[in-house]
This record gives sequence, structure tokens and C-alpha cells, in this order.
Amino acid sequence: MSHPYNGLLVVDKPQGITSHDVVGKLRRIAGMRKIGHTGTLDPMATGVMVMLLGQATRLSDYLIRHNKGYIATVQLGVTTDTYDAEGETVATAAVPTISDADLETALDAFRGPIEQIPPAHSAIKRGGKKAYELARQGKKVDLPARPVTIHQLSMLGRTDSTVDLEIHCSAGTYIRSIAHDLGQSLGSGAHLSALRRIQSGAFGIKQAKTLEEVKALGDAGTLANAMLPLGTGMDEMEKITLSEDDCRALMFGKRIQCDRVTDNSIRAYNNAGELIAITKVIEGLMRSEKVFQQPK
Repeated sequence: MSHPYNGLLVVDKPQGITSHDVVGKLRRIAGMRKIGHTGTLDPMATGVMVMLLGQATRLSDYLIRHNKGYIATVQLGVTTDTYDAEGETVATAAVPTISDADLETALDAFRGPIEQIPPAHSAIKRGGKKAYELARQGKKVDLPARPVTIHQLSMLGRTDSTVDLEIHCSAGTYIRSIAHDLGQSLGSGAHLSALRRIQSGAFGIKQAKTLEEVKALGDAGTLANAMLPLGTGMDEMEKITLSEDDCRALMFGKRIQCDRVTDNSIRAYNNAGELIAITKVIEGLMRSEKVFQQPK
């Protein structure tokens, strides 16, 4: 099947479908199979999914590392096996009287660099199988703690039994684990009852389009107008604009002279502002890691 589109599309995922379902719907709308994304959302979660179409799928290794932002609701007093509202209740407890000061003290333990144990019901593999597959079989799953960073953790509001949080964190952070661990520290147990992703790297919820809006654009033949060009959201990576001759050399796999001194990858653009390649400079010579344009 042809690839009519090459770019990024920010989608507002609805509740009740998987991330794979979003990919499937977009494949039908765009009429192409080469579609990926920069990070999954559980079925109960909504919000920002950065979809990669065509050549943009080759940028996933760079974009998936970006920080994420969420609005989360934590339900105190009920613990579930999945750490969220989709799981089975495994314990209930009375919610003690908790002052705002006590809650802030509990939240302090989750701010900054922390070691987090992922949920047993996760896609992390153990012995070649996904952890959630083992957990569903009733097998004990022990996942090691891993480092994540909580850049911002703010309480937006609360009731006697719920807490609304805004969380900005490194990629790979499980918000379900924060909810569960917060409940344990408060002595009541807890689970994640609602989650909305509001940020993924440079892409925010205000940019996101619903699947209905995306379908309308597809039906009208204007989907390309809503897409972002290759290289968008990668400002942390150095950018260089090259001559036509140097761009052609990179496209053909040749190395070109470059006076940049860096171990980091560099985005190479042509004079038209199109991303040509992701490159590396070694001993004064720039070579392409990934090429996105073909010689004309």
C-alpha cells in the first residue's frame, strides 16, 4: 500500500479503546499501513497521542524518549490488582482524615528522581513473556524498580476520598504506580481512577484533534493540512541547513566535511526547510544515520 503522508499528527485519544485501535482507525482514514506513535495510553486513559505517518515512523526512537504530562485522579480507599479502575478490587480500607499538609508531605516522596516499581499488569517482559500475561495466569510477578524522574507533581484539587494531580515526568513513568504507592503511604490504599495525557514532548492537548475531526479531514481530502512536518518537536537536537550538493551527497550515503564537534546526532535540512537526514559527525565527516528524502 502506498504512503500518501509523511509527517506527524497529534490525536486526542478517546476513552475505552486501545492505542492499537487508534492506529487501526488512522490507517483506515489515511489509507496506509505505515503508522506508529510515540507512546501508548491504556484504554481508560484519554489525551495526547503523537501519531507518526510514513517516514515519520523512523523518528520514533527519538520522540518516544520525551517527557510526558498528565492530569490524574487518584481514588483512595480501594486497591486494585492493575493499580487502576480497570482492575479487580483486592483491598478496601477506610480513608483516614488527611490534611493538605500531610498530603503534600506524602507527595514529596514522589518528586524528583525516584525508583519506581512498575505494575505487575504491564507490558514489561519477564522471561520472554509480558508481565500482564503472567499476572493474569495468577503467577507472581516481581519487577525490579527502575529510575524515573517526576519533574512536577501538583495537587489540583481533592475531596475526602479523591486527589486530582498534575504530573510531568520522564518517559516510562507509570502513573498507576504513583497512585498505588501514594495510597500505600497514606495507609488507605488507592488506585488510578482517571487519566488524561496533556503533553508529550513539545506536543500539547490544544494541538490534538479527535478521531472524528481527523476522519472529517480525511473525507475532505485535507488531512495533510493538519499534519506537522518531519523533525517537528525535536528542537533539543541540533539543526543544520546544508547546500543542495551536500544534501544530495547525504542522500546517496556519502560523507561530507563538517566542522561541528559533537557526539550528538544532528538534524540536516535543505534550503526548503525539509528534513533530509539524521546525521552523526565523526572525525570531521558527517554521515547519515537515517535519510528521509530521496535524490530527485
